[in-house]
Amino acid sequence: AMIFSPSGQLIATASEKGTVIRVFNVSDGLKLYEFRRGVKRCVNISSLAFSPDAAFLAAASNTETVHVFKVDDPKDMPVGPTGGGSSLAGEDGAHGWMGYLSKAVSASANYLPAQVTGVFNQGRAFACAHLPHHGFRNVCALTMVQKVLRLLVASSDGSLYVYNLDVVD
Repeated sequence: AMIFSPSGQLIATASEKGTVIRVFNVSDGLKLYEFRRGVKRCVNISSLAFSPDAAFLAAASNTETVHVFKVDDPKDMPVGPTGGGSSLAGEDGAHGWMGYLSKAVSASANYLPAQVTGVFNQGRAFACAHLPHHGFRNVCALTMVQKVLRLLVASSDGSLYVYNLDVVD
């Protein structure tokens, strides 16, 4: 599956096995994000959908789970050892144990192949919707309804599921 963001600046693609979803900058082809859907089983991702502001990306498949990923500011998301600085500890943990661990991991990452460091930099789902069935083809959309971001999932069995996304941290 592939989808362009509403502005046309980003393109999201899903891997053949459906475990990894990548987001690229259209203008220069640079990989900005890499999200992991899961590794327990291979799936067929049938649908990807950006929210209207491209802050979220949803992925639907033939399983009972629909994943929603948060698309952060590209400068905050590392893409590998040459992808710029990242802080595993965040602003609050700059000092202390987590700050030390973050610096150690960042320093070590420069000696690892890009394939290995890429695994450390894969984001996990911001939210998951669990459907009552599996085995059907599902198509998803993210849209604003009455000023609330909603995940819409249409299933090949004729069902339509609507979920509210609480985007406040």
